[in-house]
Amino acid sequence: MVGPVKVANDPGERSLEMLFRSALASALTFELDEENRGKSKNPEREKASRESVLKRIESQCQKITDLGTASSNGARRAYTVARAVAENARGWALYRLGQRKDAIVELRDAITLMPDFVDAYLNLAELLMKAKDELDANWIQEAQDQLNQVLLLSPSSQRAHYLLGRLFSNPAIGRYQDAKDHLAKAELIPWSYFFRAQILLGVDGDLGQAIQELRKSIFRFPRVDYRYVAYVEWVIKYADTKPSASQPMPAQREVAAPQQSSASVESIQTLLENARYAAGTLQKHGIDEKLKAKGDTLVKELDNRLKKISPKEADEKEGAARPDPSNSDPVLA
Repeated sequence: MVGPVKVANDPGERSLEMLFRSALASALTFELDEENRGKSKNPEREKASRESVLKRIESQCQKITDLGTASSNGARRAYTVARAVAENARGWALYRLGQRKDAIVELRDAITLMPDFVDAYLNLAELLMKAKDELDANWIQEAQDQLNQVLLLSPSSQRAHYLLGRLFSNPAIGRYQDAKDHLAKAELIPWSYFFRAQILLGVDGDLGQAIQELRKSIFRFPRVDYRYVAYVEWVIKYADTKPSASQPMPAQREVAAPQQSSASVESIQTLLENARYAAGTLQKHGIDEKLKAKGDTLVKELDNRLKKISPKEADEKEGAARPDPSNSDPVLA
């Protein structure tokens, strides 16, 4: 545990102390990360835990202020940076506690202190997008301005491209092509593929390409969540559009001529087998009971469909290992 602040006379020591405190405040925000912590079965305990983290961050903020007040001019730059980093951390903690308006104030203060602070711009933009229902219509322009500023400071920022993609895909904006372009530049963020898939399906009506993008998302982040449900349901929908199995998936068009009906049948069957494996994974490993129950329903439906396509093969494959839907190959394993 970090002890009390020892006021040092040397400006270099004060600078290091303040920067250390700000780094500690920033590190504490990882304890608030919902992805890492998972869903708590005790909401009250979870809230108390987050409030405790906020108090620890605020303690570091106060220690930085105390150190800065007693600092000479030689440590002023370090004080400014440390305060900006700490206020960014406090803003993120307030956001996690649902205090969105207070969080916005903190993040704006962090940017005012350090105008080249990329993380603060990103956090503010994300928060504006999350809190849009509590804000006036100007949130759209402000969020876009924050993200454009990030790209000026860091043109390759994948998180900025990802958030711009999410922003432009909002129906109130409807810049779907721009959304797809930005999401394509966020290739290291698994959810970028999921939201591209949603645009491909909902706006472009391209179900085959949507399935491919969704598979990429699952491959890069294989948590068994509602994306598995979407994958299975989209595959079933795709199969229903090809009742005669006369057309292979897009990834197969170069290797399977349209007139080769047997290859086309195999493509649809393989696709359904992949979906059956995904449904089975959902049934056993879904992140909550509702998803597991949905997986059970989908397993039964796909078993019936596969038996209709090839009754003998379906019986022989019962219980056999099936291809993983998170395979890196697009759509078909």
